[in-house]
Amino acid sequence: MNFKLLLLIFILFPSIVSAGPDVFKINGKVIPSVVAKVNGKSISSAQLENNLIVFRLRAQTQGNKVSPSAETMVAREMLKALIMKELITQKALSLKIKISSEKIDLEIQNIEDKFPSHDAFIKAVAFQRMNIKALKEKIKRTLLEDELIRHEIAPQVKLSDQAAKNFYE
Repeated sequence: MNFKLLLLIFILFPSIVSAGPDVFKINGKVIPSVVAKVNGKSISSAQLENNLIVFRLRAQTQGNKVSPSAETMVAREMLKALIMKELITQKALSLKIKISSEKIDLEIQNIEDKFPSHDAFIKAVAFQRMNIKALKEKIKRTLLEDELIRHEIAPQVKLSDQAAKNFYE
């Protein structure tokens, strides 16, 4: 059987891989269902697990093997990133920054247009252990982050023409 097809089957139907209950472990240690709370909003172990699985798959396709100790370190960094993204999203929402569903749909269409077919696009989304709903949420969060930077951070940056010229030279 083709390796990519087998991989896709395991991604789409994870219950085939393990007959036992879904317990997320890192380096043999069971991870609780909620790995962090950010101002009352839970970050689930499923989010962390999805990120870690995608990381493992990418490493594997590049011919790399991730050691258990490295995987623990990677998981910690991924959790920090999830927390940071949640804080940024919460800040953007507290400032009443809104992203329209039309803008999100346009971003999805722009991504899909880069694929040879709709089927190839759906397979790529599935490879990332996502569905369209999850992709829309990820895009919304990214756009919220971009808008927050435009509204709150960019106006604070003061850079003279001479400083920019010096940097590029």
